Amino acid sequence: MNISGYEKGSSIELVKAAARGGLMRWSITHQGASLETRAWSDGKAPKVTTKALAADAISREYDKAVRTKMRDGYVFRRDREGARGDVMFAAFASGGGGGVVLDLSLDGRFLVTGGHSGAPNAVWLDVIDTVTAQRRTVFERKNASQVFLLSAQFDHTGEGVITSVDDETLRVDVATGQLRQLAKLGAARASFNTHVLRPQLDRARRRVVVFDEQVIVRVLDETGHTVLEVPMAHPTTECRAAGISPSGRLLALYRASRGVIYNHVDARHDATNVVDVWDIDAGRLRETVAIGPQLTGLGFDPRDELLVTSWHHERGPV
Repeated sequence: MNISGYEKGSSIELVKAAARGGLMRWSITHQGASLETRAWSDGKAPKVTTKALAADAISREYDKAVRTKMRDGYVFRRDREGARGDVMFAAFASGGGGGVVLDLSLDGRFLVTGGHSGAPNAVWLDVIDTVTAQRRTVFERKNASQVFLLSAQFDHTGEGVITSVDDETLRVDVATGQLRQLAKLGAARASFNTHVLRPQLDRARRRVVVFDEQVIVRVLDETGHTVLEVPMAHPTTECRAAGISPSGRLLALYRASRGVIYNHVDARHDATNVVDVWDIDAGRLRETVAIGPQLTGLGFDPRDELLVTSWHHERGPV
């Protein structure tokens, strides 16, 4: 475990929210040929333990002790502003983490991460308060068959998480766990590959791009109202990537022939490989850009003037 950037010399302090309020604290310090640990709660004297170790075992035991505590729910939290590049907060991602399932609320206070177990046949979302160090599971799903947790992002309020689970896009209320379905693929799952398509939010996180039944791409506002819908059903092409501009005014959709992507025999005659740029508020196609290579990612520059893409096998961005 690389703790560079958040240790203080040879020491690190972790905290955990106590069940009855306040914080439990734990620290470890490397002193010569020994490790000293301290455990205490706010207002109480620390319990101090010192362990002598061989020189070549110090680093390994230090690492093991920190990992064990973080798996138990302890987090690193910097109380004051650090130098550029310093770690401000660190926590264990339960269940092996969710890979891309990681986001920070706009005000920087809350962190969401995901976990999974089994085939996977169980997934969940944890929200961690970076101020109080409190961790709560706000969403869980178990299936007899596989279930995939694909993404999670806070909305503009920080009170909801927009997540993609299997063929559904949901809004999870952080306080209550209440779910609101924003989109469900159903039969359209054969046309939208959920492993390459994810919900996309604008910079203010007030508009979200979702993939819905009847093979339609929708842009929803903060109330869940549809402000643009683009039908994508086609016998030989499919939508492979999407991006919404930072301002929320433009939508980019990558359309490619199955002959280009998979070399399917029935689609080899179709050489379509383009990005459509839509004006969301006007509800019209603004431009179609022909693309040479296959794309795996699609977005815009901060001023809504340029397309930013990632080529096939992550050769990008360009």
